[in-house]
Amino acid sequence: MKSIEKRFKKIEKNNKFLGSCVVLAKAVEGQNFEQSAITRAFGKLVPKDEYLRKERRGIIKFLTNLSTPLEDDTIMKKNDL
Repeated sequence: MKSIEKRFKKIEKNNKFLGSCVVLAKAVEGQNFEQSAITRAFGKLVPKDEYLRKERRGIIKFLTNLSTPLEDDTIMKKNDL
């Protein structure tokens, strides 16, 4: 089983100057995590002083979209634009 927290810690260790939101984005990117898992990880791994409370829902939505891998035909359609 893949773990957001394990991926987060590994990325954080190798990129000490990145903020927690960026590290979390790198940890979930293309990994197909569910929104509930991302929400729990966000609450646990990202300090509250790194974002405004009203931004939380939008950040989690962004991370969920980032986590969903693109299909090959989706990439082709976007490249055709």
